[in-house]
Amino acid sequence: MPGNNQDSVSDDATIARVGVKLPPFWKANPALWFVQLEAQFALSGITVDDTKFNHVISAVDSEIMNSVSEIILRAPDIDKYTILKKRLIELHSESEASKIHTLLQGLELDDQRPSQLLTRMRALAGDIVGEPLLKSLWMSRLPNSTQTILAALSDDLAGLATVADKISDFSNHSNINAVHVTPSTSGARVTQLEQQVTQLTTLVDELSSTIRQTRS
Repeated sequence: MPGNNQDSVSDDATIARVGVKLPPFWKANPALWFVQLEAQFALSGITVDDTKFNHVISAVDSEIMNSVSEIILRAPDIDKYTILKKRLIELHSESEASKIHTLLQGLELDDQRPSQLLTRMRALAGDIVGEPLLKSLWMSRLPNSTQTILAALSDDLAGLATVADKISDFSNHSNINAVHVTPSTSGARVTQLEQQVTQLTTLVDELSSTIRQTRS
């Protein structure tokens, strides 16, 4: 039996040298980094605790290694990978207070699509912020014109995000047209207005269709 276990460790180490592609340690979200790392372990058939532990050590920089030096230098005989993983997540995960602060003050729409902003806010919110408050915080980051339209809808957040994306796409398209089209006559100006009315009509039709789909 001991011989078989040694063979297993040897095989595991051989696979590790060939098959694992180590992602750089992601300090901003260590829990997600471990998900990616363990996917590599699964694909490569790595199951031995020592091998996993050594992979983590080889993937982190000196600053991160120093933060868990007591575990690395005095590694326990069993479950050393699990203990190291737990400690790294504890040390480098954003605190609940910090997440709430970012939700309340630190996020803006900027160049993101509304749905991308919602995804980021939802990740920060986790289980500490309910859906109604998350909706309110998200909508407060959107342009006033978008807020006015969304306020008239009763869709869930996913449906509202889809509508907000369409409004954003239309607004960006209109801004580009305004930059590139310089009417020199009243006739050209009328033509431009007609085009914008047509675009608005199309947008309203698309929004109506989206709303019907999200409610069905």
